[in-house]
Amino acid sequence: ADEQGRVPELWLIPPGESPKSLGIVSIDRAHTVSVPEPLREALKQGAVLAITLEPQGGAPQGIATGPIIAKGDLVTL
Repeated sequence: ADEQGRVPELWLIPPGESPKSLGIVSIDRAHTVSVPEPLREALKQGAVLAITLEPQGGAPQGIATGPIIAKGDLVTL
């Protein structure tokens, strides 16, 4: 948690869709994230992964409320 008690939460943002939470992560260590089966097809070109700072326990109602502190586009090689 940061000095305000917020925690980093990872989001998958498919093209043209609302963000989907992939859970709370740590900024202090590497993570392996299991993407739920219904979201796997959204892991495609043009999707974005983002990390926001959220209240303890994660975003209320599954909707991001905090600032984006990191993001990156998914690219097919």
